Amino acid sequence: MVEFIDSEHLSVKSFCIIPKISFGCNAKKDLVSALNERGLYRPFIIADQGVYQAGLVKLIQDLINKPGVEIGEFHNISSEPTLESMNESTLAVREFKPDCIIGIGGGSSMDTAKVVAMVFVCGGDLKDYLEGKPYNARLPLFLVPTTAGTGSEVTGDSVFSVNKQKRWISHSCLVPDLSILDPELTVSLPKRVTASTGLDVLCHALEGLMTSYRNVLVEMHASKAVSLVIGNLEKAYWCGNDISARYNMMLAAMLGGIANNNAPATFPHSIGYTIANRFNVPHGFSCEVGLPAAMEFNLPMCTDEFSTVFDACFPLSNKKSKNEKASALIEEIKIIIQKVNGYSRLRDFGVEEDLVNTLAEECYNLFPRPYNICQHNLEDIKNIYRKIY
Repeated sequence: MVEFIDSEHLSVKSFCIIPKISFGCNAKKDLVSALNERGLYRPFIIADQGVYQAGLVKLIQDLINKPGVEIGEFHNISSEPTLESMNESTLAVREFKPDCIIGIGGGSSMDTAKVVAMVFVCGGDLKDYLEGKPYNARLPLFLVPTTAGTGSEVTGDSVFSVNKQKRWISHSCLVPDLSILDPELTVSLPKRVTASTGLDVLCHALEGLMTSYRNVLVEMHASKAVSLVIGNLEKAYWCGNDISARYNMMLAAMLGGIANNNAPATFPHSIGYTIANRFNVPHGFSCEVGLPAAMEFNLPMCTDEFSTVFDACFPLSNKKSKNEKASALIEEIKIIIQKVNGYSRLRDFGVEEDLVNTLAEECYNLFPRPYNICQHNLEDIKNIYRKIY
């Protein structure tokens, strides 16, 4: 007989299981097996220009090509996908009539691949789904990340811009059938992309801990993701061919994506949405600039969670109290941002002081986060913007 159950154990939580994942050096070979097992012979590859020019599309094409296979491709993907680029991709896919979609690249390519796989089956165009058209099916979908950051390979989210405003669709049907995590595909990643995407991992992991959706499983994934980033991002940034660092960063991105899929982003991402398009700032940098300030704002309700993450990152630390560890984690996040030449001030992006309140109002009204763990009002958001200006 159960004599005592505390409130934590009475609280029923949920956690979404992720798709099948193949990870490790040369994991890309498993894509061949996946296509063969399903009898798929008309794959369509979605990739961005950088991936195409780096020869990674040809690498995958050579891998999956064999007699009877016909491969289509589209690589006019912008670094920040838009409604227009999504529709352009969809038209190319409809013309080719594939039996599956392969997304190769960063979040832009993978998010585009998710959309075209769904729209091809469900009909219409992306705008219809923003206006409420239901969707619950897609073509077979395989994702091959070539960055370590967005975690899109394990989520049901697709993010894009409409008239320079961030929009997104989310559904379990957008989760891929298989994700290939091969660190060899990331060694050619430029330093700035390595930094931006790597800092995005920190945002995904830590923001999940600042929401009402957090739970012990989210915390486990987030803690490991943060410890992997702190231990490996600087190495990957300065020595891109360090395969161990690249491997660990791919794992971190996946774990951060899992955390994000179960406990969504909060104000660092909202802040990023207000400046990314307006000032042409890469996604990871636009989000990380507000991360330490958001952590400080939420610290009263996140002491236990931040302390646990700090222990995972620095098990031999002499910090004793939870408050000391939680505060120290925030300082460590600031340090890793500096080490990879990230940003700590909005003015570094060209934001003028007289625009700060306008951006704060846009953040609060257009990208609200009602599940942020600490209650807040517009003035609180303005204070965060002033702090990071």
